[in-house]
Amino acid sequence: MFINSQIAKDVVNFQRYEEFPDIGLYMEQLIEFLNSNLEVFKTEDGKKIITSTMVNNYVKQKIIVPPVNKKYSRNQLVYLYVVGMLKQILSISEISETIKKALEIYPLVTAYNFFCVELEKAIHAAFVTRDFSAPSSASKDTDFSEAFRSVLLSFANKMYVVKFLQYCREQ
Repeated sequence: MFINSQIAKDVVNFQRYEEFPDIGLYMEQLIEFLNSNLEVFKTEDGKKIITSTMVNNYVKQKIIVPPVNKKYSRNQLVYLYVVGMLKQILSISEISETIKKALEIYPLVTAYNFFCVELEKAIHAAFVTRDFSAPSSASKDTDFSEAFRSVLLSFANKMYVVKFLQYCREQ
């Protein structure tokens, strides 16, 4: 296989909740932080994953709450981080609906930790084992948890294809 474990490790190296800054960030800092940390997930060369216009639109669409005193909190960073990844495979309205449903079931930290565990398993399956049968890490399997796992498997498989095409272009 063309993908080595280093590429999978790079893709799995995403932010955990505790690693997000716990201080308010201004828009410019927010954009820099998110684009820097989401760089490995870029699918189109030269395009930013998150821009200030996008953030402002997400606030207007009530996907995230407005900043307080022009500063964005850790929770808003988490939302935008998830949006930055998932917008590559889902529409903004689908992402918003998914986040709302997750937060009806779990508190934010629990939902995000589930996201991280399942994304890590999906990436490992897509890049390393090609075995997609790992059991769910959800405390209770539901239709939503399975749908959410499917979203993350879709994302991981898209990343696999994108990294494969990048690899082919470099050869």
